[in-house]
Amino acid sequence: MMRFSSSARPVSARRAGRAGVLRGGQGEGEQSGAVRTESRRDRNLQEEEHPVIDRDARDKAAEALRRFVSGRITNDEFEDSEIVTSDRAIKAIWGTAWCFYDDLKVHRLTGGHRLCPAQRREVLRWILFLDSDHEYVWPDISVPGVDPLRRVRVGAKYLGFLMSGGALSAEKARRFLAAGDYQAWPFASRAQFKEALRQPRRLAGKPRRAWTALHGPGAGGTHHFIA
Repeated sequence: MMRFSSSARPVSARRAGRAGVLRGGQGEGEQSGAVRTESRRDRNLQEEEHPVIDRDARDKAAEALRRFVSGRITNDEFEDSEIVTSDRAIKAIWGTAWCFYDDLKVHRLTGGHRLCPAQRREVLRWILFLDSDHEYVWPDISVPGVDPLRRVRVGAKYLGFLMSGGALSAEKARRFLAAGDYQAWPFASRAQFKEALRQPRRLAGKPRRAWTALHGPGAGGTHHFIA
């Protein structure tokens, strides 16, 4: 799974605002924050019990993610392309993709910002999920693609990330990981992942090419699938 950078991640005002929402809306009154938190919790539970698959939104999200990772759009353009939807998979993937870029400046994922082969394979699995019609069964947490267990243990090298809303309680991490096979996230299981590999929508009839794109060799194996 994705590993967060050992260096403290700078947090912009935009991201800090999101982190504040995760912590219950501090600064607008404890009571109103508690009401919003309770309302959000009820809504999240309803969505988990009745998962929404927004096919049109997933198609748009997959396309935006592919364009971003291939360097065709900037990080700001990627953020602006976030789709408003009840499909929790898109929210989860968008929240995790934040770890791949610097939101204090405008840039593309090229040159020094280019993702390494392992990161590109990670994103390719997300795209495969968005292309699928599988339900997103994982509970809601911030940046779910970053190992929840490592976020329970507070360490100095993760301090900036934890302060921006990335910290988790042991119980929340346990509940999240109990939902499926985390090595296959955002899929619920490796069986689902393998099924998507056998029948990739964007590489119809070419499962071997899709497997090569996801598992190597290196960045060269991923280029055609992403671009």
